[in-house]
Amino acid sequence: MRLRFLLTTLVFCLLLSASAALAQTGKKVLMVVAYRDFHDTEYKETRAALEGAGTAITVTSTKVGRAKGQKGAYAPVDVALDEARPDGFDAVVFIGGKGCFELWKNADAAALAKSAAAQGKIVGAICAAPVILARAGVLQGKKGTVAGGAPGGVGELKDGGCIYVDQGVVSDGGVITANGPDSAAEFGAAIVEALK
Repeated sequence: MRLRFLLTTLVFCLLLSASAALAQTGKKVLMVVAYRDFHDTEYKETRAALEGAGTAITVTSTKVGRAKGQKGAYAPVDVALDEARPDGFDAVVFIGGKGCFELWKNADAAALAKSAAAQGKIVGAICAAPVILARAGVLQGKKGTVAGGAPGGVGELKDGGCIYVDQGVVSDGGVITANGPDSAAEFGAAIVEALK
């Protein structure tokens, strides 16, 4: 219980220290969600951490409209995934959840991840979404993590050349991965820190 309190306090302090710098620099993040069944907590906590640090958020999915989370949350989709480009953004962040499995095989999601990494953007993925990065070649030679419950997720990362690490959040050279909703606040804080 004490460790969880200390971790929560640390994350809060990281967010506070980063917020002034981000508010002044006007960072922009493109968040990728499944149109149906993205993970509500991962989306909300990651977005809250970023917005709390003064970051502007744009959301993309397979179509424009209102994406719906597994537990009923909604995310306004600003741009369709087949039109999304990393240009003009400082980071591209993929959110997990059951619907994310459809994005594993989505060519537009893979192209976005690959292009963002090639342009030196921060690339993040949480829960099952790191598989998108692995399939796009973004995790080749990098340390990363994935949700243990994602069917074949660890194997997918290893097949993509990733050095799998069994921990909540892993950062390696501008690529940030997290293993699920319990790590969402820390994931958001790690992206905020990387955007400084």
